[in-house]
Order: sequence, then structure tokens, then C-alpha cells
Amino acid sequence: MLAIDLTDKIAVVTGSTQGLGLGITRMLAKAGCHVAGCGLDAPDSKQAKSFLETVRKERRSVYYEQVDLKKQDRIPQFITNAKEQLGSIDILISNAGKNMFSAPEESTLGFWEEDNHLNLRSHWLLSKACYEDLKTNNGFILLMTSNHAYGTLLNCFPYNVSKAGIVGMVKALAIFDPQTGNQMTKWNSQNGECLQSIAVPAQVTSCCFGGPELDRLFITTARIGRSTT
Repeated sequence: MLAIDLTDKIAVVTGSTQGLGLGITRMLAKAGCHVAGCGLDAPDSKQAKSFLETVRKERRSVYYEQVDLKKQDRIPQFITNAKEQLGSIDILISNAGKNMFSAPEESTLGFWEEDNHLNLRSHWLLSKACYEDLKTNNGFILLMTSNHAYGTLLNCFPYNVSKAGIVGMVKALAIFDPQTGNQMTKWNSQNGECLQSIAVPAQVTSCCFGGPELDRLFITTARIGRSTT
């Protein structure tokens, strides 16, 4: 089991009452996190109670709210409520999503908007709502995508599109703050410690290992819009 010490960190997990979200919640609580979660399940439902018990079993603080992430005004309110209950946010796990089955020629505008509001727009709005806390706390964001982003399937439009969009969003968020985004970092995968950080005065576009022993990291950077200084 991967052992990471996250004692007293505050994590937000969306779609936290079942499946992957509940599993992530369990691991975060075991690592020492206090967890704020949300889902479509009512607070007194079996699913919500299971989420609460999962965190309390590890003697961590927990907060749950019934939230429809397709409604944009509910997202900042949920984050505000979570902070009031648990404190400043260190970790955002934006996990909630739903597969929408439809062929391109059969999809309606309403179907497209429902999918994208949940599976793409909510990730951005959650990141935006948590940004100041994450910046202050040197926190991190994890956006959940899918193999649909890389190998699309028939009759899963626009789900395929939104999941591919998350990949692009992650790349864009990586340079959201020019003072902290443009850097190469080295991490200890066992305890989550940042071992090294090298500032890069440009936008990093890709990286790969090379050299005879594959122990050298090569990067490419964007030059458009950047001065020589």
C-alpha cells in the first residue's frame, strides 16, 4: 500500500459517496486527511452515511453536502461551506462525472450542455473556487478523466469530448499562475515530498527521459509570447 502522510490536510472530493470517489476518500482519510465531500445523494441516504462513516472511522473530521455540480452557483457555495466546517483547502479531487450515451448526430444541445457542465465546466469552477487556498497552502488539484480521452468509443458523444477536454484543462491549469506553474519538479512517490524544483522561464510543453541510462530529463518549451529575457 502506498504510504503518504497527509496528517491534518483538508481535502475536497466530489462524487464522494460511491465508486472511485468513495475509494479515494478512504485512502485520504487513512493518510490523515479531513475530508469534505459532495454528491447527489441526500445527507440521510445510505450512500452519504457510508461516506461519513468512512472518514470518521479514521478519526478524521468530515463534512458532506448534497450538490448538483451542473448548477454553477452551487460550486462556490459548497467550497465556502466546506472551508467554514473544516478550514483552508489543501487538496482538490474533482472526481464527479457521468457517462452520457449518444451518437453525434443524435445529440441535442441540451444533452451536450448537461454533459459538459458536469464533466468539464465543474472541474474548472471547482479549481477556481479553491485556487487561492491551494496557492497559499502549496496544495494540488487532481482532475479525473477517463480512457475515453484517449480511445473514444462509439455512441459516447459528447462524453468523449468532455473527457478529452479535461486533459487540455490540466495542461492549462499547470501554467495558471506564472510564478509557480513554470517549473520542473521531482517528487518522492512514497511520501509525497517535493525533492527538487527548477524554475523554467518559459511554458513547458513536453518532457521525456533520454541518455544512455535514460536518466536525463529533456523538455521542450513554447517561445510564442515570451521575450528573450
